[in-house]
Amino acid sequence: MFGKVINAMVTPFNAQDEIDYGEVLKLLKLAEENGNDSLVIGSTTGEGSSLTYKEKKELYSFCKEHTKLPLLYALCHNTLKHAFEELDYIHNLDVDGFLIVTPYYVNPPQNGLFLYFKNLAKRIDKPIILYNVPSRSKVSLHFITLKKLIKNYPHIIGLKEASSDFNLISLIKNSFPNFRVYTGDDHYLFECISRQGDGIISVASIIYGKDYQQLIKDYELGFNNIVLRDFLKLVADVLSIEINPIPIKGLLEHYGFKSMNLRLPLIKLTKEQKDKLDMLF
Repeated sequence: MFGKVINAMVTPFNAQDEIDYGEVLKLLKLAEENGNDSLVIGSTTGEGSSLTYKEKKELYSFCKEHTKLPLLYALCHNTLKHAFEELDYIHNLDVDGFLIVTPYYVNPPQNGLFLYFKNLAKRIDKPIILYNVPSRSKVSLHFITLKKLIKNYPHIIGLKEASSDFNLISLIKNSFPNFRVYTGDDHYLFECISRQGDGIISVASIIYGKDYQQLIKDYELGFNNIVLRDFLKLVADVLSIEINPIPIKGLLEHYGFKSMNLRLPLIKLTKEQKDKLDMLF
């Protein structure tokens, strides 16, 4: 349903710290033109933690109205209570699916993670992609936890795996071939698909989506496109000069997009960091 290349879209903020919907419209068009199969709204890249429920709901609704691409609604909380509160707030929103991150900061045990996702899966009747991101949440979903969730909740259809645990990708795909596994790190698309993974949920695909699609297509045809693979790793390296989404907003600004401000404590690239973006031109 969500395809092979999914873009985690940025949220443009103008000088008044408001969402610039004119630029959102341009970003949607860019994502479509550059070969993205679907979009995530309000994720880490979209500065979802800085958005109010009202802003996030309005942003998703606007995107839904102005693109035919499927949209994932990012749900990011560290307590079930707050996750339920947001779900209640958006209960009448026409959501295509959810991307749900592992709870951050509280560092729960595996059974706590299982119960957290179990209770959300019981409340949600749309497709769910779990988001495993130990670098931000300080906890990682184990295979045995995923196995229980996959077996009991068939609308949990996929995983965004934002670590370098490639053995986990292989283990999941060998056990559940129809379960979708996406890399959540732009460095590792090739490593993901070479272990039977399904694609990428990407920061950079807003610009380089066609390249990601080409790399996947080539691999499926039996051709390891090393030149393209190495170029996309360079892109990922350059966009790692600062924490996401600071660099991708700097790159979009370079391409002429406006309202690429960030909400504190995130700030724009320094002059020296901006100069490093020149490697991509």
